[in-house]
Amino acid sequence: MSSIPKSVIPFFKKAGWYEGRKEKLNISNCNLPDDFSDFYIDFMSELVGLEVHNKGKKHIELFGEKVTQEYDLWIRFDLMTDDISSIDGEETEFDYYSSLIGRQLFPVGKTNENWCLAIDIEKYLYLFNSGYNCFRIHNDPYEGIRCYLENDLYSTSYVLEEEGEHAGKWFKRE
Repeated sequence: MSSIPKSVIPFFKKAGWYEGRKEKLNISNCNLPDDFSDFYIDFMSELVGLEVHNKGKKHIELFGEKVTQEYDLWIRFDLMTDDISSIDGEETEFDYYSSLIGRQLFPVGKTNENWCLAIDIEKYLYLFNSGYNCFRIHNDPYEGIRCYLENDLYSTSYVLEEEGEHAGKWFKRE
């Protein structure tokens, strides 16, 4: 049985997902640790190749005022082999954030505006884009996906400080 939260299953079904889905993966260049590989293969084989989309409105309070925020979010689940391996030896986003976080990151997919989704061996889900920020979304990757698709990152995510005296530290997103 899948661990996809019930509230987002309709979005996955619309993208072609079905219970028991398992796609063949080519993970030859992922360098997965033994104690993580079974989980990662199961997780990604269920999701790879899907583009899951959600469009909606959310009522939030912003600077003391209630506003309606519209969103149009998607995730394209992909092993992103071109993004994790550098041909010319230059540091990739995965290298940079893995180094800063202190844990190797593995690809999950891409989101709006070319942000990367990644997971570490502790199963934390991350969202990052070089030059912008890195967010640790959730310690359960399926819940992290739900938070992203339901535009609910403020309740669970932390921002990574990339420079200065607090580099490598996580701060609650306000």
